[in-house]
Amino acid sequence: MKRFALLCCYWLLLVGVFSMSSFGLRLSQIEFDLSLPGGATEIGTFFVINDEEESTTVNISLADWDRSIDGENRFMDVGNVIRSASQWVTVAPTQFTLEPGESEEVRFTIAVPVGIQGTYWTSLIVEGTPREVEAEGGATIFVRKRFAVKILETPPGSGTPNGQINSLKVTGLNPLNAVVEFENTSLVNLTNVKGRVEIRNTSGEVLESIAIEDFPVLPGAVREVDVPSARDLGDVFEPGRYLILSILDFGGDNLLGGQFVLDIEPLDLAPIGTSPDMPKDLNSDGFYEDLNGDNGFDSNDIVFFDLNLLAPEIQNNTRAFDFNNDGVVDNNDVATLEEIFNEPIDEEA
Repeated sequence: MKRFALLCCYWLLLVGVFSMSSFGLRLSQIEFDLSLPGGATEIGTFFVINDEEESTTVNISLADWDRSIDGENRFMDVGNVIRSASQWVTVAPTQFTLEPGESEEVRFTIAVPVGIQGTYWTSLIVEGTPREVEAEGGATIFVRKRFAVKILETPPGSGTPNGQINSLKVTGLNPLNAVVEFENTSLVNLTNVKGRVEIRNTSGEVLESIAIEDFPVLPGAVREVDVPSARDLGDVFEPGRYLILSILDFGGDNLLGGQFVLDIEPLDLAPIGTSPDMPKDLNSDGFYEDLNGDNGFDSNDIVFFDLNLLAPEIQNNTRAFDFNNDGVVDNNDVATLEEIFNEPIDEEA
C-alpha cells in the first residue's frame, strides 16, 4: 500500500511558509458532508483562487484518506480504504492554469450506489506549481502547496451512532494527564464526540472536571485523546487514591462512561548513585532537576541522570524525574532535561 501520510503535515508547513510571503492559493470550501439517498447523483462545486504573484498550474486527483489514532489525517492512493467513495466520484477539470487573481470552478459528480449503509468517503487533492523558497542557510528548496477537499456521504437512515470506551489511563502526574481511547463501533461518521474527565477523591468529591473538546471519528476507527489537567506545574495531587471518570457524548441515545482507580504513592527520595546528597526541586515545579544534590542545575546533572537512569532511587520515584510527563522515566526524560537546560533565559522574567 502506497501512503503519503505526511501530506497533511506537509501542507500545514507550506501554509506557514506562504502566509509569510505574498503567495496564496486558496479554496472556497474544503469539506462536503453529504446525505444523499442510494441511487442519487449530485454535483458539487468549489473554487480554486490564485492569490499568488505568479501564474500556477493546478492539478486535481482523487485520494483515499483516514485518520491515525491521535487524529492526524493520512492520505493514500485510491483503493486502500474499505469504505472508500473514490469509485463514485469524477472531477473536472483535473488540470488548469491560473494567472494572478484568477479563480477556477471545479465540479465533482458523486453517484451513490443503491443499497449502501453508513458513511463512505474520499478526497480531492489540489496541488499548485512547485515554488522555489529560500531555506535556512541560504539553500533553495522546492515546495508545493497541497490541499485536501474531503467528501463524506451518508445515506439517510443508513446507520445509528454507536461507540465504546476501550480504555482509560493516566500517564503523567505533573500535571495529571488522562488518556481516553474511544472506538466508533457504528457504520456512520461521528463528527462531534465530546465529554469530560472528572478526578474525584475517595469521598466522591469532584476535585477537577476537564472538558474534552469535540473530535471526529470515522466508522470503525479508534481515537486516543489526551486530557491534561489545567493545574500548573508543581500543583500536583497529594498522595492517595483517586477515581478518574470519563464521560463521552457521541451523539447516540446514551452517554458512555469509563473509570480508572489511580493510586499516587508518596515520594521516597534518597541520594542517587555515588552522591551523598538528596536530589532537589530547585524551583518548586515538582521535578527534581538537581539530581546530584549540589544545590545547582547544570550539565553535570544531565550526565548524572543518564548514568543513573535505572537506579531504584529514580525508578521508584517516577513523578519526580518524569520530565516529559509521559508516566515513565527513560532516555526521553534525559533529552527533555537537556532541552530544559538549553532553554534561553527570559531576561524580562
